Amino acid sequence: MKKNIIISGCDKAFFDFLKSALDSLVALKLTTFADIAILDLGLENNQIQEIEKRGFLVKKPEWTMSIPKENRREHQLGLVARTVLRDYFPGYEVYLWFDADAWAQTPEFFYALTDGARKFGAAVIFEDGTGYKKDFAYAKWWYGNMVAAYGFTKGLKIALQPVINIGILALSADAPHWDAWIKYYKLFIQKRKKANNQHSFNAAVVLEKLPFYKAPARCNWITVLSDPVWNPQTKMLCEPNSELNPLSVIHLAGPNKGKIYDLYKTCGGKYQTPLTYEKITSP
Repeated sequence: MKKNIIISGCDKAFFDFLKSALDSLVALKLTTFADIAILDLGLENNQIQEIEKRGFLVKKPEWTMSIPKENRREHQLGLVARTVLRDYFPGYEVYLWFDADAWAQTPEFFYALTDGARKFGAAVIFEDGTGYKKDFAYAKWWYGNMVAAYGFTKGLKIALQPVINIGILALSADAPHWDAWIKYYKLFIQKRKKANNQHSFNAAVVLEKLPFYKAPARCNWITVLSDPVWNPQTKMLCEPNSELNPLSVIHLAGPNKGKIYDLYKTCGGKYQTPLTYEKITSP
């Protein structure tokens, strides 16, 4: 059995983000320790060929849950496929999902998540970074879907726990989390008639009392929730706290992925920049 596989996926519109994600993983030499695979969620043929030329696996997933056809979108196939990654890429010890709109600055996330998944079955990252702020729309989406899917008591119990963001997530091949995730995902779909797997994974962990390793928030930094700090000496994005640890994964969640941020610098003053891989790593 092979040890690790990192899996991502996207459609043609997200391909440039995917390329940046892959470039960042390769730059950190993580291909020495893991295979890389891509889910084709609506890629064009030339894009698939480009991925395969780099030696990465490509698979076309299928709908494995009964989401109404009118609510199915090809790019959302990855939400369903994430629950059955073992079926698409069998034979690995640890499966690490990496969202296409994220990129890696340091390898900390990889070692933390793969080691954590081996020990606990799952390694996760909470949405609890320094300075994280969530608006009313987020709260309505989170609490509303939880209660609608799992009832008032259970839904509120899940929603009140720290949120696990599954954009960066690792599970061992024999973890009980896979089957529990599918169980609560099916319940979610029955009630909500749409694809949304973050609610169901959180529900599975809370209601089934599943074990997990908690990696630090810097292993999946949600930029839309809190601005990083820029260290001009190291040319790295850092946590906005007293330790100023380098962020391991920068996750460009949200619609405005090219947003210009007005970052504080560790030496004082401000630095205006987008947080894309190309911009941050350019000389």
